[in-house]
Amino acid sequence: HRDIGFLPALFGAGQADFGHACANRDIPPDKRRPARRATLLPVIIGKGHPFSGNAIDVGGAQPALIEYNHVDNVHDTGIKLVNGSAFQVVRNNYLTRCGINAIWLSPGSTDLPVHDCIVEGNIISRVGEGISNGYWRGFMDNTVPAGVHLAEASSEEGRSYDNTIRNNVFYDSPEMVADVIIRPSDLTPLNTTIEGNVLLQEAPPDPEPNCADLLDSPGDVWWVY
Repeated sequence: HRDIGFLPALFGAGQADFGHACANRDIPPDKRRPARRATLLPVIIGKGHPFSGNAIDVGGAQPALIEYNHVDNVHDTGIKLVNGSAFQVVRNNYLTRCGINAIWLSPGSTDLPVHDCIVEGNIISRVGEGISNGYWRGFMDNTVPAGVHLAEASSEEGRSYDNTIRNNVFYDSPEMVADVIIRPSDLTPLNTTIEGNVLLQEAPPDPEPNCADLLDSPGDVWWVY
């Protein structure tokens, strides 16, 4: 239903448990990884009421674990890693009705590379729908709305690198340009691994199983209305 010949959707065959976003919790060791990782507490955003802006916006942090969040009906981005964010793990989140991108990795206004981040085991559906339905259509050379978007840099030094997008489940929607997209440019991210992602042409699952997991997980739950 779309014609973006120069930007094919990038996805692979795989299996998924649709009641729970499946993630590989065994993260390969990296000699550059800091010894400790901060954890962002689970949060439910936009439930019942639309949310303007970005739901979870992580700028320049390293490292962090972002998991078991439920984001629904936000105008901009569900989860954004920007301005030099590094060693982030974004997994087991349920993202639906995110306006421009469900997950966005971008050097941002500071043009600092996003690197050594893992985006895995997330469920993403109805991208571009909700509060911003149709608003972002045609933006960024027709590369949005997208499931996972890896942005180009403004300089060679700002090019993101060594990021992994794997084992995510995308449910197609009329507004979504692609499940995983890297904008064509001389300054696109370097050494990006994209594997085991699945794009499905069917109705997404009820998010409640993920919410049950979230409520049973350690930490507080914040209801943002």
